[in-house]
Amino acid sequence: MKVTRRQLRQIILQEVRIKPSVTGIPPEHLDKIHGLIDSGELEQAQSFIDAFGGDPDYVDDYIAYGEVGDLEKLGNEAAGILSKPGVSPWSSPEAQDFDDRARAISRKAMDDFEDQDDRLEAFYGAYYDRYAKNRNKVNLNNPFHASYDPKVFLD
Repeated sequence: MKVTRRQLRQIILQEVRIKPSVTGIPPEHLDKIHGLIDSGELEQAQSFIDAFGGDPDYVDDYIAYGEVGDLEKLGNEAAGILSKPGVSPWSSPEAQDFDDRARAISRKAMDDFEDQDDRLEAFYGAYYDRYAKNRNKVNLNNPFHASYDPKVFLD
């Protein structure tokens, strides 16, 4: 599997929450650039970065920095919903919404790969290793959960 520099950066940013470095851009303009990126005005933010001679990958790196931990947070929120007695992943529209959002974020992980096997590995790595791992925490109070153990309540 060949990994480009951009893909390697994205993988590293997914694993470690390090804010992208900036050189040559004054702090007052950097705040404006971050505001533009956060509001979705990516082209205008990129033009500012280009005007100051900044890193051409800064917009992508900043977005990736903001997304670090999203899947884990969604998994924790879904686990919170599923921890309520009588709530199952199949009967809870809220839990299904979290699953849909996690799938959408996980699909973005596939974008940097052309080989189908690599694309699938990126999706499953993001969805199952990062989201589902937190979503499916041991939950002994929920009889619909796979790890439910009724003997716990007999003691």
